[in-house]
Amino acid sequence: MEDSIIEAIRLMPQTSLDLSGIGLGEFAIATPTQKAVTASAILEKLKHLEPAQRLSHTQFIAGLVKGLPDDLMLTSAELKALHGHGMEIGGHTVSHPILAKLDDQAAMDEINTNKTSLEQLLNTTIRYFAYPNGKLGEDYRLSQIELVKHCQYQAALSTEARMANSSSSIWQLPRFTPWDATQSFKLKPINPLTS
Repeated sequence: MEDSIIEAIRLMPQTSLDLSGIGLGEFAIATPTQKAVTASAILEKLKHLEPAQRLSHTQFIAGLVKGLPDDLMLTSAELKALHGHGMEIGGHTVSHPILAKLDDQAAMDEINTNKTSLEQLLNTTIRYFAYPNGKLGEDYRLSQIELVKHCQYQAALSTEARMANSSSSIWQLPRFTPWDATQSFKLKPINPLTS
């Protein structure tokens, strides 16, 4: 979903985008910065819609551009190459839904189908799972941790922005991105002589 929205907006030649017909509003897209802001705003509006409506809106926006590439994410060959070079590949879901919006069977299908497909493709065990969007309560429910365990993952990552420590739950590991300018983390240097 995200890749199609971003690429469609990037390729649009017009200076404005009117999505009021599908309830998303109007946007200025004359410059690359405006396009980036617009894509982010649209993705934020779409991510918590019901899956069928989110897909419908995504397809509508993607359909506004002729010749949108269909290989925006990693291909199977690229994923195999990353894995072959030692990169740990983790699971997510099949269609990046907000798990909290799904019933348990639909959530299980998303989690397990993704894991099984990756394991068959890469001929390895997929050990780690990342909750889509990753906020407890808003994006996934506490009860859905049991679904992740049932799929035989070894740990799961949330998007709670802090550093993991020995008291962190392995089923909701926090994380942050090193390029995130909105969080300030003071990392204590490790002294190899005292560690």
